[in-house]
Amino acid sequence: MYRVRFTVQGLGGLPLDMLRYDCCFPRNSVDAATITRSLDDGGPVGGQEVELVRYFALRPVGGPITTGRWRSFGWTVTEQSNPEKV
Repeated sequence: MYRVRFTVQGLGGLPLDMLRYDCCFPRNSVDAATITRSLDDGGPVGGQEVELVRYFALRPVGGPITTGRWRSFGWTVTEQSNPEKV
C-alpha cells in the first residue's frame, strides 16, 4: 500500500466533494477541525490550509491529485509528497 500526503490552501468552505473525487481525507483531527471551521460562515478571512492524505493499493503513476480541479474551486494544492510505501 502507498500513501500520498498533500496540502491545500484556499478561502471559504473546503469543497467537500473533492474529498470524494480524490479519495482523500484529513490527515488528523486538527485538519478535520479546520475543514469544519471552513464551512462555518465561509471560514476565516485569511483563508486556511489543510493537510490531506490518500492511500493506494498499487504505486500511483503520474499525478494522483487533481490539482486543476482543486483550483477550479478556488483552492490550491501547495505541497504534494511522493508516493511512499506504508
